[in-house]
Amino acid sequence: DRDLVLLAVHGSWRALGFASQRLRSDREVAFAAIAQNWQALNLLSDALKDDCSVVLEAVRGSWEALRYALEDPRADKQVLLEATKQSGKALQYASLQLRADRE
Repeated sequence: DRDLVLLAVHGSWRALGFASQRLRSDREVAFAAIAQNWQALNLLSDALKDDCSVVLEAVRGSWEALRYALEDPRADKQVLLEATKQSGKALQYASLQLRADRE
């Protein structure tokens, strides 16, 4: 039940680990979990790990969230700029195209 998972995730992001794959693909559940801890990104569906807005929210918690991100967020300038504000180490997760971009 979605409401039960939302309630559980508000208490602890780790509750996401017990949610169905369908609920791990739910944006509201995702944002609730990420608000608790950026590491929740690792428990989300691949579709959400490839969603720039979801990954950006996780990166605001820690640049290290990029290690769980898939292709699109790693090629997104806004996501990478937010991450590199925290640590230059974030560049290791940038797409080759962004690494070559001098801007």
